[in-house]
Amino acid sequence: MIVVISDIHLGYDKSDKEQFDKFIDSELSQLSQADHLVILGDLLDFWRRKNAVAVIENENILDKLCKLTKKTNVYYLIGNHDYSILDFHKQFESFYPFKVSKNLRLLHENKNKFYFIHGYELEVLTQFTFLTIDDYERICENLCQRTDNFFGGIMSSLDNDLRIGLHIGEESLNAIHFITKPPENRKGFETVEDLAKAQTPRRIFLGMEEDEYLVFGHTHRPFLDGNNKVINSGSWVKDSAIYDTYVVIDKDEIMLKQWNNSQIKDISVFKM
Repeated sequence: MIVVISDIHLGYDKSDKEQFDKFIDSELSQLSQADHLVILGDLLDFWRRKNAVAVIENENILDKLCKLTKKTNVYYLIGNHDYSILDFHKQFESFYPFKVSKNLRLLHENKNKFYFIHGYELEVLTQFTFLTIDDYERICENLCQRTDNFFGGIMSSLDNDLRIGLHIGEESLNAIHFITKPPENRKGFETVEDLAKAQTPRRIFLGMEEDEYLVFGHTHRPFLDGNNKVINSGSWVKDSAIYDTYVVIDKDEIMLKQWNNSQIKDISVFKM
């Protein structure tokens, strides 16, 4: 079995961390060595909260996730809001509790292939054509490394630093202001989803194989499209239209589920 979660945004005041904590105890604690837990990025929100403070304030949840690595396979794919985790992992890889990467491939039941990414790549490709993915990742790393509260006024002081340090122009700087808005306030995610569902273009832009399912987060818009082999796991952020969602891949089924105070609702199911 593969369980997929994304966009918990610990450190953000709209994160539904209390319910996520209960979800760990109730559902994730049942995973075994034969199972896989994939965290699709933005587990932490280093853009909205001082990075050290975000970790300290959520130590209990992070400790539970670390302990899960002793009983099941846990993968941490970095997102745009926790991109700097990748650097910490590189420094301390042999001691790190998670397997950290930008993407992941898993084979389920020896036949179905799944390719996992956070999903910011899709937004860059469709919305920020004047930025490369490398440019965007450098911006994310810069924002994650800030030690002040991001929405407390630090954006104004970042402008010159980013323009000079990243050698970007005014158009790119405007994009930085745009990407700091919550996903619920950003436009263009329909195009992101169009690219995710288009099998030949995503092979070209993401290096996917023809028969792979794409699993991503980032947009906070959960959906399951089995025919086009694409899944979005949604978020645990309370200002999303639908939140506290996750994906379960078990035997011949892909299930998009919602956790609601210990009650589990099936949003959609697809038989592979």
